[in-house]
Amino acid sequence: MYNTPSHPSSTCRNVNNLFTSSTFLGYPEAMRQSKRRGATLVAGLLIVTVLVTLASAMVIIGSGNLAGSFQSVQTDQAVYAAEAGAWRAAKELSDNASWVPPTTNTTLPATQSQYLVQLFDPGEANPVGVTVPPGLKLVLATGAVPSGKTKQVGFMLKTGVGALNYAALTVNGITVDGGSAIDSRDPITDGVLTAPSSVAVNTPGQTISVTGGSSIAGSAFVGPGASTSLILADPGSITGTLGSLSGAIPLTGVTLPSDPSALPAGGATSGATVTYAPGAFGDVVVDGGATLNLDPGTYVFKSLTVTGGGKLAITAGVQIYIQNGLDVNVGSLLNPTKNPNNMKFMIAAGAVNINSGGTSYGVFYAPTSPVTLTGNGTIYGNLIGDSLEVSHGSHLHYDPNSTGAGVPGGGTTALVVSQQTF
Repeated sequence: MYNTPSHPSSTCRNVNNLFTSSTFLGYPEAMRQSKRRGATLVAGLLIVTVLVTLASAMVIIGSGNLAGSFQSVQTDQAVYAAEAGAWRAAKELSDNASWVPPTTNTTLPATQSQYLVQLFDPGEANPVGVTVPPGLKLVLATGAVPSGKTKQVGFMLKTGVGALNYAALTVNGITVDGGSAIDSRDPITDGVLTAPSSVAVNTPGQTISVTGGSSIAGSAFVGPGASTSLILADPGSITGTLGSLSGAIPLTGVTLPSDPSALPAGGATSGATVTYAPGAFGDVVVDGGATLNLDPGTYVFKSLTVTGGGKLAITAGVQIYIQNGLDVNVGSLLNPTKNPNNMKFMIAAGAVNINSGGTSYGVFYAPTSPVTLTGNGTIYGNLIGDSLEVSHGSHLHYDPNSTGAGVPGGGTTALVVSQQTF
């Protein structure tokens, strides 16, 4: 006989209890926890992998940047070494146009960089294949650093540059206004020349002002290293370049051949005609329609005034040294040779006033004097002074032939016309 359970519902409850007891619930919960721990581990490994990859990339990039920075520094040092050589050559050539550079490298103690300088004349082949224009010289300097990096700097250099290479040169500023002009013309034919009538100021910080419808048919250079913002010019009033000098143009003070300070006054007045032979004189005045003729040679005046219709006349080359001050009307200076080099004024001190209309031909060298050209006057030649004002419709016509004349006691330098890095 089989015994039938008297309480089937309790049996079912017992079976249900088996599937709901904590004993059987523990297994799936452990599986879930294990899966969570595995997912966390995988995520951690992925994060670590990403971080390692990023760190490696940063190291690679950083290494590349360091390498690039190192190369950049080496390049700069090589350029600096080359520039040192080029500027050394410019200085040597300014003192001696026949200077020959060493054939071995020169070492710079601070960085152990080196430079080697080579000079090339027009028509001579050079390693960088540039054409050297007539009258210039190529200075090619090669800079090298211990790592082996090299760079080259080339200067186009004009040697023997002095005050008379400029239409106007001053120590402390140039002003051109009131419809005035500076250009380059043939003094014989009055034909306009292509040679630039450049102007320059030796002192950094001093200005060149070209305004009021005035013009310069050439370049304008402020003092060494100065900003071209110091060139205050109407648009288009300067046809050449704006720049700064590579070095001050030597302006040697005027030394008188003799002392005229105690000599008696002289000159010509009241329509008289007087002729002087070379020599020394006190204050010289020419006025009242008189004429003072100067024979060729050298003169020393304490001062010189030519006004009131007076005339100062020459027939050939004269050099006139003046101790203190020049006051003349442009039309009063008679130079029929039309060669500015034949009438040179060398003024040691005092103002230089060139007034009123008319035309003359001359070189005015007054490095410590304020110089003015005004009243619609026209000068063929050069004006050199402590400062210069060209105003009221006046004209300065530069004569390129003046450059070969030289100025007694005047020095020369080397002018950097252009610079290029190779």
